[in-house]
This record gives sequence, C-alpha cells and structure tokens, in this order.
Amino acid sequence: MNVHFASLVCVDFDLDLIPHWIKHYNSFGLDSYKVWLHSPSDNKRNLLLACTAFLNAGWAIEEVDSNRTFAVGALRRELLWPYSCSLPKDDFLVIADSDEFQVLKDYRERLKEFPTIRGQLIDRWDKSLHVANLSSDLHDQYPLVGEVWQEVVNVSPEGTAKEFHRVEKNKVCAFPAGSPGDYNGSHVLIPELPGNELRIPVEHFTWRSTIIDRMCGKWYFGPAALWYVMEYFGMDPNKDAPPSFWKRVEEHEAVQAKSKGWIPGDWTQEDYDRAMASDVQVADPNVMHTPRGVVDVGSITTGISQDS
Repeated sequence: MNVHFASLVCVDFDLDLIPHWIKHYNSFGLDSYKVWLHSPSDNKRNLLLACTAFLNAGWAIEEVDSNRTFAVGALRRELLWPYSCSLPKDDFLVIADSDEFQVLKDYRERLKEFPTIRGQLIDRWDKSLHVANLSSDLHDQYPLVGEVWQEVVNVSPEGTAKEFHRVEKNKVCAFPAGSPGDYNGSHVLIPELPGNELRIPVEHFTWRSTIIDRMCGKWYFGPAALWYVMEYFGMDPNKDAPPSFWKRVEEHEAVQAKSKGWIPGDWTQEDYDRAMASDVQVADPNVMHTPRGVVDVGSITTGISQDS
C-alpha cells in the first residue's frame, strides 16, 4: 500500500506558512505529494513563490484559474474526488488545509490498523496576529494553545455567537482512496467505515495576519462576527478593517435589500444585481449587532461605522 498527500492551497492566505508546512509533511515520508494552487485575487507573485517552494521540495503542483472559487466545496469536489478515485484501491490519501499541521508521524503503520484517521483542531496563536517568519519554529511564534473560536464566542453577543459554531473542528485526515463522501472544505465528510478509527490532534495556525480576509470569504460570518473578532484582537474596526470587511458589509446590506425592496444608497442597479446573483447568505436576516448597539440593516448605507 502507498500513502499519498493532496491538498488545495489558497496562496492569498497562507504563503507565509508554506515553507513550514512543506517541511512538516515531508517529515511524514509519504509516497507522493500533490497540491492545487489557487489565488482568488490572481496574485501572480504569491503563485510564483508558492510554485517555487513546492517544486523545490519535489511536490507535484497544478494551478487553478483565479475565477474559480472554493465556495461550498465545488472546486474541491472537482479536483480531490477524481484524484482520490484515480489512486489504487489499496492506497490511502492524507489531506490537510495549508494552516493545519497533523500530529502523527507513523501514518503507514497506523493506517494498517485504522482505515480512517480524523483530527481535532487545536488553535496555536498569538494575539498580535503576526505573519509567520522562517527564523524560528512555529510553536515559538504562536505559543498560545486553545480554541480561539470559543474565546471569541465568550465575548460576543448571543445573536452573533451562533455564527462561530459553524466552524468544523472534527476533520478527516486520512482515508482509503476512493472513499465516497461530500468533498466540502478540504476534508472529506465520509460515513463511518467498518473497523477501528483513530483520532489525532491537528495544530491549527489560522490566527495570523490574514484571518479577517479569510473569514470574509465564508458566508456564515456576518459583519457582526467579524467586528467582534477584530475587537478581540485589539483592532479598531473603523480604522483597521481591511477592504474585504466593508465589501462584506455591502453584501450584507444587499441581501437584506432584496426582501425590503430597496437598493443601498450609492449602489447602481448593476451592483445590486451582481450581489443578488452571488450565493451570499446572512446569519441574522433582520438586524446586526455592533458595539454601538443593534442597528436595523435597512438604515445602513455606508457600513457599521455610523452611529445607530
């Protein structure tokens, strides 16, 4: 039996982690490594740097068109599922997102006993949300351990907390090639397989400088949730929020406008139609919560920085 590694990597978010990630999974001594590289922003520099790093490490790579999206798992189903099915039936596939570091080295021996290996995410972080560097070990750079989502939930209002509970913590890490499942996210949600199942820790280094941009790409995080994450990490959302946050606010307004029959003040009909054609969804259909109180989304035209 052979054990293969495959993943989809968004170079917009995890370029700083890639050297550490390659070194970590190369230490597993698996039989092959393949990644699909994707940049939604069409960042040619990041793509080139990532390609160079993976090729120098001996990994197979493919580049995915920037106009294709990771949303709702469609791209992953198009790529990971056929690749899994193309492998010999006695082989296994290991998968991990580019901010996840599985804590298991003897995969080959363990898979003889456990046909499915699942992981529990354990956040590694530092409250400064800094960029990872190459000069020191990631554990030294991100010394705090715990479930950051829960920490944020503890300081969020009840109406916002439910958005954080959508985060999947139980991930499939390895499974028999060709196993059926829903390829949503980079992890295969397969039914329980016969035989034993092993669960391992997975260190999760997502809490870095790109976290707000990353969260803005997930439909279940509304502006309120994003606002509280920024406040939790000591940011002033009115001053420090990235452009992706204000775009998310506009999307939030547009979705609500659909049911209210109006167009946000400075939007053209084209802006409105484009927003309506997207798959943006909002956790709270009527209001959003800000540190300034509850704001009726129908009154918002420029973002949550205005007073209620």
